[in-house]
Amino acid sequence: MELSIFLVQIIGIYFLVVGISALIKSKEWQHVLKHLMEHEHTALVYVAAIFTFILGLIVVLSHNVWTGDAPTIIATVVGWLILVKGATYFLLPNRVWVSWMRKINSLKLFKIVGVIYIIIGAYMAYNGFGLGA
Repeated sequence: MELSIFLVQIIGIYFLVVGISALIKSKEWQHVLKHLMEHEHTALVYVAAIFTFILGLIVVLSHNVWTGDAPTIIATVVGWLILVKGATYFLLPNRVWVSWMRKINSLKLFKIVGVIYIIIGAYMAYNGFGLGA
């Protein structure tokens, strides 16, 4: 299977599941973020940083494709965003992350992000599994 198609399928399914979760479990997501901010789980942040940064590196180094169809380019953009997120976990002070999380920790925002993720996920899955061909 071509790498681009594989990544488009993975991103599609991931975005669909996370988007649906953000809609139907938004209070739980809000609680998790609040708990992380209140207790400043530094070790958990570093574990997330390691996995996020490595995942971003894998996608970017194996699939840095800026030409082709929209789903292929979206997969590359998502890879770069994952890489940047992982790097910022390492490089930004924890207080910056806590401040950002406090600003975005709202039920309304979880629902908006959920809808956006569902739209992108459906588009990627539709194309990744050959339904758009």
